[in-house]
Amino acid sequence: MAKEQVTGRNKQTAPGVRERAEKFLRETKAELGKVVWPDRQKTATYTAVVIVMVAILAVLIWVLDLLFIKGIGFIIG
Repeated sequence: MAKEQVTGRNKQTAPGVRERAEKFLRETKAELGKVVWPDRQKTATYTAVVIVMVAILAVLIWVLDLLFIKGIGFIIG
């Protein structure tokens, strides 16, 4: 009896890497076409809000850090 030689995958049942990549890119492009992108004004507003909030939280953490340092220095020292 002769052994059957396996030479690769069946193209009808299992697409190759290239076909899967092309399908992924097509579907990604289609999904990105459905996205509602913000306009320039909204982007600028959101960016400003994020920068202000980061600054406020940075100052808050800095103040808390100073208070903890003073508190621990008072307890230890």
